[in-house]
Amino acid sequence: MKLVQASLTAVTWFSIALFIFLYSPDSAQLSWKNRQSDWLVPYPIALAMCFFTAQLLKGFRWKRLTARISTSDDSSILQYLWFFTLTSFSFLRLGELSKLAWALKRTSKQTAVSLLAIEKFHDIAVLTTMLLVSCAALLLPRIWEPYLLAVLVGFAVTYQWLPGLLSRIRLPGNEIQITQRFNLEAFGETRRPASILSLLSWGMLLGGYYMSLIAIVPAPLTCALIMLCMVNFSGFLNLTPGNIGTYELAASGVLIASGVSTTNAIWFAIELHFIILSMTFILGVGARGLIFLNSR
Repeated sequence: MKLVQASLTAVTWFSIALFIFLYSPDSAQLSWKNRQSDWLVPYPIALAMCFFTAQLLKGFRWKRLTARISTSDDSSILQYLWFFTLTSFSFLRLGELSKLAWALKRTSKQTAVSLLAIEKFHDIAVLTTMLLVSCAALLLPRIWEPYLLAVLVGFAVTYQWLPGLLSRIRLPGNEIQITQRFNLEAFGETRRPASILSLLSWGMLLGGYYMSLIAIVPAPLTCALIMLCMVNFSGFLNLTPGNIGTYELAASGVLIASGVSTTNAIWFAIELHFIILSMTFILGVGARGLIFLNSR
């Protein structure tokens, strides 16, 4: 199995290298700005749909990760959406305690903490890669954007067997593999589906940000990558309920650095955040309502 995984990864990276080698100089004719007329769907609707799909995919990821501790009466996806809303609107992400409390009722403290750590590991791994790719894009001409997007595809394949590489790392002093407990108690056979769902969910969010920016920024691919990373990394702390203020600062800062006027950048960031918070509220209230009806 490891040989198959390594072979698939090697083939993927070779295909990317071949793509870059064969990509003709005509790539300079690719202009994201020229594609603005092709987008007919208003960006608020497109962003809302992408955001809804992304959170639903993360809900399925949570269901896979908690498959061994959930009971037949649990609605894991609905619970995730409710916990996500509590976390989003709470100060310093204190809503995460509700998720932890839910897990503690069903398993040991060790396993419950492992579940939350694994979930965050998936998100941080994808976001960090996106940020590194976007930083590299800033140093390269715009025609390299398709290549960098292809590199993300290569990472997606490599990411599938990353836990296997981590399992070879040992803790100092006691020969216990660093992921052994995670694999046995939390991951089980779900680590690969969880990583796939993570990639799909963040890919959907990237698509939503991209479609939002394509009408106002000449080269939105890099801008969308950076904005997605910055607003979500700032959201890991949630210094204010709903990350209000910090989100606008991160989003408008990226836009201003991309050449958008300060006034337009601030208003666009406010509008973008309003859509995100509205969808979060709708998903949370809807999920909580369904949980209540299912419990009756």
